[in-house]
Amino acid sequence: MREIDERGMSACMDEAIAIASGASGGYAVTFDVDALESGRCPGSGNTRACGLTYRESHLAMEKIAEAGGMILYKWRINTALDVTIKPAS
Repeated sequence: MREIDERGMSACMDEAIAIASGASGGYAVTFDVDALESGRCPGSGNTRACGLTYRESHLAMEKIAEAGGMILYKWRINTALDVTIKPAS
């Protein structure tokens, strides 16, 4: 998170995509909602008050898609923690 804070999501993603694109077998990306701010996705079970903002996570996925990468969204919501189903709204 510190590197994202200091350099910005765009620069970090550009570098990560450049590194991953050099792999001979290609690459795939998974995204876990635990990476998001706990207030954005309370059903994730992440109790820390830090994490990616909605816009940071969306930008990361946009950059991966634009580069031709594969994105797999991984949703694991604990409805006991989020009775409003906040991520779906």
